[in-house]
Amino acid sequence: MKNINEVTLTGSLIGSVEPSFSSDKPFIKFTLETCEALFHADDGFTRFTSILHNVVVNGALAVRLSQELSPGVQVYVRGKQRHAGAAGQVTDVTVENGGMAFHITNLLSEDISGVTLQKKTETTPPDMTQQQSFFSSLDVKESPRGVVLSTGHMMEDDDKIMSDLCWNSETDEGKYWIQTAPGGWILRICSCVIWEHELISSGISYYAMHNLRTLEKAGYGWIHFDASAQVIKGLNFWDW
Repeated sequence: MKNINEVTLTGSLIGSVEPSFSSDKPFIKFTLETCEALFHADDGFTRFTSILHNVVVNGALAVRLSQELSPGVQVYVRGKQRHAGAAGQVTDVTVENGGMAFHITNLLSEDISGVTLQKKTETTPPDMTQQQSFFSSLDVKESPRGVVLSTGHMMEDDDKIMSDLCWNSETDEGKYWIQTAPGGWILRICSCVIWEHELISSGISYYAMHNLRTLEKAGYGWIHFDASAQVIKGLNFWDW
């Protein structure tokens, strides 16, 4: 299959970068190390682990990055992820497909694929006052409210339906705004205008829909059902 998933990575560059050519088109390959929090269902603990990602950048962007990047710098990457045999997962980055990559340790004041970056001049870590000033100036366009509640606020029959509705990145099937999570599911109802229609047509119970509508009216756009989470008074609940 062609590219399936878009992935966004921010991590440290491992090794150096050298430009190469394929059919007279420049490209670079490099390895990016990210630190991610992984939940271990066997003991219920979350641990941080380093993961290595193979990245290929094509075109004029590759030429520029080959001059800017050096071992250990922080790099932002957005591109299409695919399997590449022995190389494992490879992230392809091309401007034509909406991908981007840039060095974020020393941001330049320029527009990259529609994203305007502000120049960063600090050479030493800013103090707490500077950090607070920086964070307060962040221009966040969307910040949905989230709630975590027990899966008991869904009926047992709803559980089977929800498992079928969750997005499966391997088969490209399911609802893109419903994700599986350890012990439950995450519904991003603020990302789907017709979420009610899609759930009702899938067979979700009236009582569970009542819970979801109540949470939406309360201002929650992300709803995380977790088997070990709280029971919220005022919502329908089933002990199954």
